[in-house]
Amino acid sequence: NFAARDDYRQIAVVDAPAVLGHDEWHAIDASVGLASMEAGLAVLAAEGLLAEPPDRSLAILLFGALTEASLAAAREDGDADDLFAAFERLVDRLA
Repeated sequence: NFAARDDYRQIAVVDAPAVLGHDEWHAIDASVGLASMEAGLAVLAAEGLLAEPPDRSLAILLFGALTEASLAAAREDGDADDLFAAFERLVDRLA
């Protein structure tokens, strides 16, 4: 899992926020990650795998959950496999 890798931990959790500042780091992360989340939800909706059409609010909430899971795994605050399995269960419940 990428979030448990030492290089990810160093770059994403330590270096990036320290160099860029939290707000800029988050803006960069969200500019890519949130668009990816919205696109992924659109695909799930197009395939009939979501009970309701997704909106930006849902994408923001899921992006936040996935971001925090990645950071927790990188900080070793939880097992990466368990964190991402829990995220998958959360998305599955949207069906």
